[in-house]
Amino acid sequence: MNLSSTFEKALILGAYPLLALTVTAYEATAATAIVIIAAVLAWLTTLWLRSLIPEPLRWLVVVAVSAAIALGGGLLAPFLFPLSTAITTRLAVAGITPIVFIACVTDERETRGGIVPTFISFVVVMLVAGLLREALGNGTLFLRQITASGTAVAGIMGTPTGAFLFLGATMIVARLAARRLVADDTAGEAHTLQRGKR
Repeated sequence: MNLSSTFEKALILGAYPLLALTVTAYEATAATAIVIIAAVLAWLTTLWLRSLIPEPLRWLVVVAVSAAIALGGGLLAPFLFPLSTAITTRLAVAGITPIVFIACVTDERETRGGIVPTFISFVVVMLVAGLLREALGNGTLFLRQITASGTAVAGIMGTPTGAFLFLGATMIVARLAARRLVADDTAGEAHTLQRGKR
């Protein structure tokens, strides 16, 4: 299993919440909470229904559960976080994202050590994106000013263009890190073989 490929797949298929819901740290936190709750409940629903309902119908139920959790979370989030009610729909759609990860679980090759770290990585990326985009794009963090008055900010980071730049940079870093790990493993194996020959 190629963990880098799995992570890239998760980033691409989960791009909507990354692009639409990471303008501020509060938005990213709310979206992340909804994604985690919906993912866990969708996964538990899948396990529960595995022996009861045929696969096509099972997925309809999982989609319905994820959608219901996402919708409920989207409606509740503005009461828990300082968010505008206009973001409710985007939060609800973000909660459907767990289906991406649940679909990965059905592939045995992905299940063996890949899906959990990939999901955790996606959650971390969501939170980091919210923190960086708000700090760099607005000069604030959790809506509190963190830059001196008159300091120039990278306003592009608060736009969809900035979100795409962040997504692309994240995928590049993930790919480079995966290559470095493979290179280190290969070098370690070669060193072990050389020592064995002596």
